[in-house]
Amino acid sequence: MDFMGDFAIFEIGSAIFNADHGHLADAISMLDQAGIDFFHWDVFDGHFIPDLGFSPRTINDVRHLTKKPFTVHLAANNPESFILPLVKSGVDLIYIPVESESMLYEAILRVKDAGIQVGVSLAVGTPVNRISSILPFVDGVMVLGRVYGETVSKTSFLPQALEKIKELKELAIGKNYSYKIEAAGSLTIETAILALKAGADSMAFGKTIHAAEDPVNKILEIRSALQKGFQA
Repeated sequence: MDFMGDFAIFEIGSAIFNADHGHLADAISMLDQAGIDFFHWDVFDGHFIPDLGFSPRTINDVRHLTKKPFTVHLAANNPESFILPLVKSGVDLIYIPVESESMLYEAILRVKDAGIQVGVSLAVGTPVNRISSILPFVDGVMVLGRVYGETVSKTSFLPQALEKIKELKELAIGKNYSYKIEAAGSLTIETAILALKAGADSMAFGKTIHAAEDPVNKILEIRSALQKGFQA
């Protein structure tokens, strides 16, 4: 997170998995016009976690609807097999789960060699020291605040994620690393304020935006609340 005085600079993203999949194009166009900063896509294989996400083909088919960045949370047992199809679909950044890739550095280089940005995602139970050796090489770190899967009982943004955000921010400042920190996973306005104060640069909202009666006004409400919460 950057800031000027008491004014925080942050980005708000749409976790598009929570949109109405029957009207996906309408949701993207509406949020684009409403000023969303980026679209967060979940690409799951049904094995790494017990759920399915979007395919590269679906992402490719809607890419023309917006010029906003597409970031992908690639939760798959064999993430490298998805990299080139996702690059061809027009995504801008791929987050590779630390827990799914035994040769993480090599996977990071593959994404970079393909010409887009790369990051890593940290599950709730994964400590920051697990990725200390690759932090100089990534563009982003996504900190998940809930356990994987839509059917799990813990659906709120868990407090241990805030400690990891703080630790990552301190490392970035202390070692002059350039990665950005994204918070994701059942974020509410209240927990997003805590993540922002902990050092998050961006936040991906799912149901908080997509279950709202008026998603456009909800985005405006989130921006205002986060700015006020940061200043409080």
